[in-house]
Amino acid sequence: MGGNTDAADLWISPTIVVDVKDSDVLMDDEIFGPILPIMRMDSPDQAIDYLNSRKDKPLSLYVFSKDENVKKLFNEETTSGTLTFNEVMLQCGCNDAIRNIPIFI
Repeated sequence: MGGNTDAADLWISPTIVVDVKDSDVLMDDEIFGPILPIMRMDSPDQAIDYLNSRKDKPLSLYVFSKDENVKKLFNEETTSGTLTFNEVMLQCGCNDAIRNIPIFI
């Protein structure tokens, strides 16, 4: 969804890319732009294994779950610049996130 561009204005609309694979070129480097790749995982453990297998850690990790055990798993078994649960805007309004201090809610 999205993907509209205007090269003259150096503008890209917010874009969601679904069913991304680790081998896709989109996943080769850090993304600077309003592009959100979505990778499907079969379980929280699979997602954690994937994150921990990567050379680079995520700058931000957004976990969406009501299950307290899932939250605990991500909190204890992953590392990232910031980690939030069921939230996407907290880093925009929190000075601690700007200083790259992990936030746990």
